Amino acid sequence: MTNRPVHVREGLLAPDSRPDQRVALRASRCGTCGLVAFPKRETCEACAATTAEIALSTRATLSAHTEVIHPPPDSKVPVPYGVGLATFPEGIAILGLLADELRHAARIGIAVETFAYEAFPGHLTYGFRIAD
Repeated sequence: MTNRPVHVREGLLAPDSRPDQRVALRASRCGTCGLVAFPKRETCEACAATTAEIALSTRATLSAHTEVIHPPPDSKVPVPYGVGLATFPEGIAILGLLADELRHAARIGIAVETFAYEAFPGHLTYGFRIAD
């Protein structure tokens, strides 16, 4: 019997996501003003209208990046690790962890894809890696 990884935060990825699998992040779009939000929300933070869940594109563009060499208090992610800001076609930019190969090759404008990232043993979140 295989243990399924625990999601660091429920609702970011599909419940059946597996480590290293390409995934679409779960977000929301306002039916009134069109605002896209991540993580998904029930109501729009701009106009308070009802939102609908959407799946973001799995491809984005790296807009900024840095490397963390000193862990924040209580961090479970081993240092060093990369963090990047990816801009999605839906008009939203999201901060996420970078896969090691992207961390070493990161440059502004590179195409990235979202994937299920095992940030520390047994715990799954999302990350960015170089797009195929």
